[in-house]
Amino acid sequence: YLPSPISVNVPPCLSAYPPTSNSY
Repeated sequence: YLPSPISVNVPPCLSAYPPTSNSY
């Protein structure tokens, strides 16, 4: 798992499921 710029404020477990969950 790599911390994407869009999901930097999202926990690793959550950002690993939806790649573009910037609004999560």
